[in-house]
Amino acid sequence: MKLLLIRHGKAEDHDASKWPDDSQRPLSDQGVEQFRIAAKQLGEILIPDVLLSSPYVRAVQTAEILREVAGWPEPELSDEIVHGDYARLVDHHLQSGTGLLATVGHEPTISEYISGLITGGRHAYVRVRPGTAALLKLESAGSGTLQWLAPTQIFR
Repeated sequence: MKLLLIRHGKAEDHDASKWPDDSQRPLSDQGVEQFRIAAKQLGEILIPDVLLSSPYVRAVQTAEILREVAGWPEPELSDEIVHGDYARLVDHHLQSGTGLLATVGHEPTISEYISGLITGGRHAYVRVRPGTAALLKLESAGSGTLQWLAPTQIFR
């Protein structure tokens, strides 16, 4: 199975007066614009079988851009992504025969999962910036190979 981990696009700056609940913080206008470009190009090279998203607004907006611009499947919300429980998600989709699973999530859990897969530890050696996509080939929920990592800048 292959796993595409995507960090949500560039979000608005933290501001407790506007978004007391950080889960409600949206993408910035620049984040939307940049990710629309990335989504178009991602859609030209990959179409996942399943698209999962964190329920946080900025992740859902990113997943919706992928659906709209890249023609990807309707995103399904997953609380496991918020908590970084990628192993459980992956295990479920390995068992169900999913070929390519795409997720939209957050830092630091994306970096931690990638680092754990490729190093066997949980130290975040990989830094995943907003809008970055990372493709991994998985042998199991705890073992995989990083095939590529592409920040949004590569899609310009």
